[in-house]
Amino acid sequence: MTVQILSRTVILRYERKGSCQLPLEYRRSIIATMHKLTAIVGALVLDSADRMQQVPIFSPIINLTGMGVDDMDLVDVYSCFPSAVQIAARELGLPIGDAERPLTVTGGLTFAGGPWNNYVSHSIATMAEKLTATPDQMGLITANGGFLTKHSFGVYSATPPRHEFRWEDVQPAVDAEPTCIGEVDWSGVGIVESWTTPFTRDGAAEKAFLAVRTPAGTRALAVITDAAEAVASTREEIAGARVTVHADGTANLC
Repeated sequence: MTVQILSRTVILRYERKGSCQLPLEYRRSIIATMHKLTAIVGALVLDSADRMQQVPIFSPIINLTGMGVDDMDLVDVYSCFPSAVQIAARELGLPIGDAERPLTVTGGLTFAGGPWNNYVSHSIATMAEKLTATPDQMGLITANGGFLTKHSFGVYSATPPRHEFRWEDVQPAVDAEPTCIGEVDWSGVGIVESWTTPFTRDGAAEKAFLAVRTPAGTRALAVITDAAEAVASTREEIAGARVTVHADGTANLC
Protein backbone atom coordinates (compact mmCIF):
# COMPACT_ATOMS: atom_id res chain seq x y z
CA MET A 1 0.00 0.00 0.00
CA THR A 2 1.14 3.54 -0.68
CA VAL A 3 -0.04 6.92 0.53
CA GLN A 4 -1.40 7.59 -2.92
CA ILE A 5 -3.40 4.40 -2.95
CA LEU A 6 -4.80 4.94 0.53
CA SER A 7 -5.68 8.50 -0.38
CA ARG A 8 -7.64 7.16 -3.34
CA THR A 9 -9.76 5.00 -1.05
CA VAL A 10 -11.09 8.16 0.55
CA ILE A 11 -12.00 9.49 -2.89
CA LEU A 12 -13.52 6.14 -3.83
CA ARG A 13 -16.03 6.35 -1.00
CA TYR A 14 -17.44 9.49 -2.59
CA GLU A 15 -17.35 8.12 -6.14
CA ARG A 16 -19.05 4.75 -5.82
CA LYS A 17 -21.99 6.05 -7.83
CA GLY A 18 -19.64 7.04 -10.62
CA SER A 19 -17.30 5.10 -12.82
CA CYS A 20 -14.14 5.45 -10.68
CA GLN A 21 -12.97 2.07 -9.37
CA LEU A 22 -9.63 0.98 -8.05
CA PRO A 23 -8.16 -2.28 -9.30
CA LEU A 24 -9.23 -5.19 -7.10
CA GLU A 25 -5.68 -6.04 -6.00
CA TYR A 26 -5.18 -2.47 -4.74
CA ARG A 27 -8.37 -2.59 -2.72
CA ARG A 28 -7.42 -5.94 -1.21
CA SER A 29 -3.97 -4.65 -0.24
CA ILE A 30 -5.53 -1.61 1.42
CA ILE A 31 -7.98 -3.72 3.42
CA ALA A 32 -5.25 -6.15 4.46
CA THR A 33 -2.97 -3.35 5.61
CA MET A 34 -5.65 -1.53 7.56
CA HIS A 35 -6.68 -4.76 9.29
CA LYS A 36 -3.12 -4.98 10.60
CA LEU A 37 -3.23 -1.47 12.00
CA THR A 38 -4.59 -1.21 15.54
CA ALA A 39 -5.43 2.15 17.07
CA ILE A 40 -4.26 2.02 20.69
CA VAL A 41 -5.98 5.33 21.38
CA GLY A 42 -8.63 6.25 18.86
CA ALA A 43 -8.95 9.91 19.76
CA LEU A 44 -8.47 12.59 22.31
CA VAL A 45 -10.51 15.61 21.29
CA LEU A 46 -11.30 19.13 22.46
CA ASP A 47 -12.40 22.48 21.16
CA SER A 48 -11.52 25.81 22.73
CA ALA A 49 -12.32 27.77 19.57
CA ASP A 50 -13.74 30.78 21.39
CA ARG A 51 -10.70 31.22 23.61
CA MET A 52 -7.17 31.81 22.44
CA GLN A 53 -5.48 30.64 25.61
CA GLN A 54 -3.01 28.10 26.88
CA VAL A 55 -4.79 24.89 27.84
CA PRO A 56 -2.95 21.86 29.31
CA ILE A 57 -4.47 19.26 27.01
CA PHE A 58 -1.58 17.47 25.39
CA SER A 59 -0.44 15.03 28.07
CA PRO A 60 -3.68 12.98 28.54
CA ILE A 61 -3.21 11.25 25.18
CA ILE A 62 -0.05 9.63 26.46
CA ASN A 63 -1.62 8.87 29.84
CA LEU A 64 -4.44 6.91 28.21
CA THR A 65 -2.02 4.45 26.68
CA GLY A 66 -0.09 3.81 29.88
CA MET A 67 3.09 4.90 28.11
CA GLY A 68 5.23 8.00 27.93
CA VAL A 69 6.24 10.21 25.05
CA ASP A 70 9.62 8.46 24.96
CA ASP A 71 7.79 5.24 24.03
CA MET A 72 6.62 6.81 20.77
CA ASP A 73 8.94 5.58 18.00
CA LEU A 74 7.33 7.60 15.22
CA VAL A 75 5.71 11.00 15.44
CA ASP A 76 3.77 13.22 13.08
CA VAL A 77 2.90 16.64 14.49
CA TYR A 78 0.36 18.64 12.52
CA SER A 79 2.43 21.24 10.73
CA CYS A 80 0.20 23.97 9.32
CA PHE A 81 2.64 26.58 10.64
CA PRO A 82 6.02 26.42 12.43
CA SER A 83 4.45 27.82 15.61
CA ALA A 84 1.93 24.95 15.69
CA VAL A 85 4.78 22.43 15.64
CA GLN A 86 6.75 24.33 18.26
CA ILE A 87 3.80 24.59 20.65
CA ALA A 88 2.79 20.94 20.29
CA ALA A 89 6.36 19.74 20.68
CA ARG A 90 6.84 21.83 23.80
CA GLU A 91 3.61 20.63 25.42
CA LEU A 92 4.29 16.99 24.56
CA GLY A 93 7.94 17.17 25.59
CA LEU A 94 9.21 16.34 22.12
CA PRO A 95 12.63 17.72 21.18
CA ILE A 96 12.79 19.75 17.98
CA GLY A 97 15.60 18.85 15.59
CA ASP A 98 16.03 15.27 16.79
CA ALA A 99 17.43 13.42 13.75
CA GLU A 100 16.65 10.07 15.39
CA ARG A 101 12.97 10.92 15.79
CA PRO A 102 11.82 13.71 13.47
CA LEU A 103 8.42 15.27 14.11
CA THR A 104 6.96 14.08 10.81
CA VAL A 105 6.68 10.87 8.82
CA THR A 106 5.55 12.57 5.61
CA GLY A 107 7.90 15.55 5.39
CA GLY A 108 5.28 17.92 6.80
CA LEU A 109 2.08 19.49 5.54
CA THR A 110 3.71 22.29 3.58
CA PHE A 111 5.97 19.84 1.74
CA ALA A 112 3.91 16.65 1.51
CA GLY A 113 0.62 18.43 0.84
CA GLY A 114 -2.88 17.78 2.11
CA PRO A 115 -5.55 19.60 0.09
CA TRP A 116 -8.80 20.68 1.70
CA ASN A 117 -7.78 19.78 5.25
CA ASN A 118 -6.84 16.30 4.07
CA TYR A 119 -3.32 16.22 5.49
CA VAL A 120 -4.05 13.91 8.43
CA SER A 121 -5.35 11.29 5.99
CA HIS A 122 -1.87 11.34 4.49
CA SER A 123 -0.09 11.23 7.84
CA ILE A 124 -2.23 8.26 8.98
CA ALA A 125 -1.63 6.50 5.66
CA THR A 126 2.12 6.99 5.89
CA MET A 127 2.15 5.98 9.55
CA ALA A 128 0.22 2.82 8.63
CA GLU A 129 2.86 1.88 6.08
CA LYS A 130 5.71 2.41 8.52
CA LEU A 131 4.02 0.59 11.42
CA THR A 132 3.02 -2.44 9.40
CA ALA A 133 6.66 -2.70 8.30
CA THR A 134 7.79 -2.54 11.95
CA PRO A 135 4.92 -3.91 14.07
CA ASP A 136 6.77 -3.47 17.37
CA GLN A 137 6.84 0.32 17.01
CA MET A 138 4.35 2.92 18.26
CA GLY A 139 3.24 6.03 16.38
CA LEU A 140 1.74 9.32 17.59
CA ILE A 141 -0.27 11.59 15.26
CA THR A 142 -1.61 15.02 16.18
CA ALA A 143 -4.01 17.36 14.40
CA ASN A 144 -5.33 20.83 15.06
CA GLY A 145 -7.69 23.42 13.67
CA GLY A 146 -9.03 26.89 14.25
CA PHE A 147 -6.54 29.28 15.83
CA LEU A 148 -4.68 26.30 17.27
CA THR A 149 -7.77 25.78 19.42
CA LYS A 150 -9.11 22.45 18.16
CA HIS A 151 -7.02 19.36 18.78
CA SER A 152 -7.12 15.61 18.25
CA PHE A 153 -4.52 12.95 18.91
CA GLY A 154 -4.06 9.26 18.16
CA VAL A 155 -1.54 6.62 19.15
CA TYR A 156 -1.19 3.79 16.65
CA SER A 157 0.49 0.42 16.37
CA ALA A 158 0.32 -2.69 14.19
CA THR A 159 0.57 -4.82 17.36
CA PRO A 160 -2.72 -5.34 19.25
CA PRO A 161 -2.72 -3.68 22.69
CA ARG A 162 -3.01 -5.58 25.96
CA HIS A 163 -5.99 -3.44 26.96
CA GLU A 164 -9.21 -2.41 25.30
CA PHE A 165 -9.55 0.46 22.86
CA ARG A 166 -9.41 3.76 24.78
CA TRP A 167 -10.90 7.12 23.91
CA GLU A 168 -11.47 10.31 25.86
CA ASP A 169 -13.11 13.67 25.30
CA VAL A 170 -11.36 16.19 27.55
CA GLN A 171 -13.74 19.04 26.70
CA PRO A 172 -15.03 19.33 30.31
CA ALA A 173 -11.48 19.96 31.54
CA VAL A 174 -11.00 22.61 28.87
CA ASP A 175 -14.30 24.31 29.73
CA ALA A 176 -13.26 24.45 33.40
CA GLU A 177 -10.13 26.45 32.60
CA PRO A 178 -10.13 30.18 33.43
CA THR A 179 -10.96 32.40 30.50
CA CYS A 180 -10.00 35.90 29.43
CA ILE A 181 -12.65 38.34 28.23
CA GLY A 182 -11.98 39.63 24.74
CA GLU A 183 -12.63 43.33 24.14
CA VAL A 184 -14.31 44.32 20.88
CA ASP A 185 -13.87 48.08 21.13
CA TRP A 186 -11.18 49.21 23.53
CA SER A 187 -8.64 51.99 23.59
CA GLY A 188 -6.08 52.97 26.18
CA VAL A 189 -2.67 51.92 27.45
CA GLY A 190 -2.04 48.21 27.94
CA ILE A 191 0.72 45.62 27.97
CA VAL A 192 1.81 43.59 24.95
CA GLU A 193 1.17 39.90 25.62
CA SER A 194 2.33 38.60 22.26
CA TRP A 195 2.79 39.77 18.69
CA THR A 196 3.27 38.63 15.12
CA THR A 197 5.17 40.59 12.50
CA PRO A 198 4.41 39.76 8.83
CA PHE A 199 6.87 40.63 6.09
CA THR A 200 6.43 41.92 2.56
CA ARG A 201 7.69 39.91 -0.40
CA ASP A 202 10.76 42.13 -0.35
CA GLY A 203 11.58 40.99 3.17
CA ALA A 204 10.62 44.20 4.97
CA ALA A 205 8.67 44.19 8.24
CA GLU A 206 5.19 45.34 7.26
CA LYS A 207 3.24 45.73 10.51
CA ALA A 208 2.84 44.01 13.87
CA PHE A 209 -0.33 42.36 15.16
CA LEU A 210 -0.62 42.57 18.93
CA ALA A 211 -2.47 40.80 21.72
CA VAL A 212 -2.75 43.40 24.48
CA ARG A 213 -3.68 42.86 28.12
CA THR A 214 -5.71 45.78 29.45
CA PRO A 215 -5.46 47.23 32.98
CA ALA A 216 -8.71 45.40 33.78
CA GLY A 217 -7.15 42.06 32.81
CA THR A 218 -9.14 41.70 29.61
CA ARG A 219 -7.59 41.19 26.17
CA ALA A 220 -7.68 43.43 23.10
CA LEU A 221 -6.24 43.00 19.64
CA ALA A 222 -4.45 45.83 17.83
CA VAL A 223 -2.04 46.45 14.99
CA ILE A 224 1.11 48.56 14.73
CA THR A 225 1.23 50.18 11.30
CA ASP A 226 4.26 52.42 11.83
CA ALA A 227 7.10 51.01 9.72
CA ALA A 228 9.84 51.85 12.22
CA GLU A 229 7.98 50.23 15.11
CA ALA A 230 7.28 47.16 12.96
CA VAL A 231 11.01 46.82 12.36
CA ALA A 232 11.67 47.30 16.07
CA SER A 233 9.33 44.39 16.83
CA THR A 234 11.69 42.08 14.90
CA ARG A 235 14.79 43.26 16.75
CA GLU A 236 13.55 43.73 20.29
CA GLU A 237 11.51 41.76 22.78
CA ILE A 238 8.30 43.76 23.02
CA ALA A 239 6.28 41.31 25.13
CA GLY A 240 5.64 43.19 28.35
CA ALA A 241 6.09 46.58 26.74
CA ARG A 242 3.53 49.34 27.24
CA VAL A 243 1.46 50.13 24.18
CA THR A 244 -1.18 52.72 23.37
CA VAL A 245 -4.20 51.34 21.51
CA HIS A 246 -6.23 53.89 19.59
CA ALA A 247 -9.95 53.87 18.90
CA ASP A 248 -9.41 52.69 15.31
CA GLY A 249 -7.48 49.61 16.47
CA THR A 250 -4.03 50.87 15.57
CA ALA A 251 -1.33 50.99 18.23
CA ASN A 252 2.00 52.55 19.08
CA LEU A 253 4.64 51.48 21.52
CA CYS A 254 4.99 53.85 24.46
